[in-house]
Amino acid sequence: MTYATQHSSPPVSIQVTDVIERQRINAFVIRLIAISWTVTFLDGFDMLVISFVAPYLREGFGADAISLGELFSAGVFGAMLGGIAFGWLGDRFGRRPIIIASVAAFGATSVAMALAPEMHMLMILRFLNGIALGGLMPLTWALNIEYAPSRYRATTVTIIMMGYTLGGIVAGPFTIWLAPHFGWQSVFLLSGIVTLVLVPVLVLLLPESARHLAVKGRSPDKIAKALNALEPGLGARAKDRFVVPDEASAAEGTDFRLSSLFQGNLRLMTSLLWLAYIGSSMAVYFKSNWGRSSLRM
Repeated sequence: MTYATQHSSPPVSIQVTDVIERQRINAFVIRLIAISWTVTFLDGFDMLVISFVAPYLREGFGADAISLGELFSAGVFGAMLGGIAFGWLGDRFGRRPIIIASVAAFGATSVAMALAPEMHMLMILRFLNGIALGGLMPLTWALNIEYAPSRYRATTVTIIMMGYTLGGIVAGPFTIWLAPHFGWQSVFLLSGIVTLVLVPVLVLLLPESARHLAVKGRSPDKIAKALNALEPGLGARAKDRFVVPDEASAAEGTDFRLSSLFQGNLRLMTSLLWLAYIGSSMAVYFKSNWGRSSLRM
């Protein structure tokens, strides 16, 4: 089909999910996973580094066990609120802008934590930092899942979560390397600066979810560009009609309700998943925060 014929032909209907499902591993998806891995690496580093920095806070700010417990709890509580709030914002305004805002926010608050003059201000900043950190993970998962074919979704999420885990692992050696020579502030300063440097990279390279745009009826040019990257030769155009059959109700304006997660067979599944995640999170944060921070106390 020639260029003139392609662009003069009438609009056609393209099922976004079909294009995503039949794609092969390609540069577009590999780049998205690599960017997401990097972002979650920094997320894991920032979220867990506080436990390694805690002994130095005891020396620098005279922090006791109670104030450290409040500091740890502020970050985790902020992360819980951020996961809820940023998830809602991502559904409303798109994954891409909220991911970028989240990364910019936790980079800026990390730098601010390095400049905190006393424990009370550090606790407030850690709470704000936690909100930004907690909001990033669910949106990153959502963006990648919405571009990955079903046969690769579990693998995609696993790779991205490896970035989060490795970030938490690297936090220890970096703290031991920097804090004794340059102070605990240098750890947050380095993390914040590296994170902020990543923001323009995200602005240039991070795509918006084609599924999300199609459901919301927005930016057909961006949908066409993304689908053509997933399937070279598709020839999608901005004037074509992009549909997502399995989310038709969302396109019609039906609002999501939390109670939907507990309807029918989902009642038991949702409850068990929540309990498993709550238990896992409690074990991870309790061990990582108190197990590591108590080593030098």
